[in-house]
Amino acid sequence: MNAIATRTASPVTLLTRARSLRDQATSVHPVVAQAYLRRAAELRLQAWAEANTGSTPTAPDELDGLIDAA
Repeated sequence: MNAIATRTASPVTLLTRARSLRDQATSVHPVVAQAYLRRAAELRLQAWAEANTGSTPTAPDELDGLIDAA
């Protein structure tokens, strides 16, 4: 496994990447779009897990507010 895969990103970074993938999914081939949307969902779940590590749980719907707060 390479070093990039083992680094932990902040929830805001993960959500920003997920949003970017969702935006790009509208302009690529449908097969690629499906992969982008799936990865965006994975990143959103990872952001939720990172946001809740060692703290009070955050509802998944509140995660997008993290981007605006940063």
